[in-house]
Amino acid sequence: MTQDTPSFLVKVAIVGCGNRGTIYSSYTQYSSDMQVVQLADRSPMRLKALANKLSLDSSSCYSSWEDLLDAPKIADAVIICVLDKLHKQVAVAFANKGYNILLEKPMATELDDCKEVYEAVRRNNVILGICHVLRYTAYNQKIKEIIDSGVLGDVVGIQHMEP
Repeated sequence: MTQDTPSFLVKVAIVGCGNRGTIYSSYTQYSSDMQVVQLADRSPMRLKALANKLSLDSSSCYSSWEDLLDAPKIADAVIICVLDKLHKQVAVAFANKGYNILLEKPMATELDDCKEVYEAVRRNNVILGICHVLRYTAYNQKIKEIIDSGVLGDVVGIQHMEP
């Protein structure tokens, strides 16, 4: 197996083609082990922009997460980047259809909703990952820049609390 040949290929659908969905889709530029095969977003402009960036044709694009859910399941996993208040509803629906899930934070906005997501994932034996991606925020980029500059000396540990 060559270095260019992935040992596996994960096909993903992205629900929510805004900033987060676009960032997650960019992983395909750096690795060949993930392929975005479907997109869903209520905004035709965001949907078309990401589809063009990924060279996906309109048959792989859906104007709502519900339409994607009703389509044939060709993805192994779904990356959910919708409004926080929709996390539970969308995650439970995709878990019930057998998708592994990468869910943007927070898991849900209410404790009972988190429990419903957990139960759906457990019941359907799918993988759930919750993303707390802060490395791309301006303040974290600045912290990294300062550390990398060496002006602080040798940094041996960091305790970082969310603002």
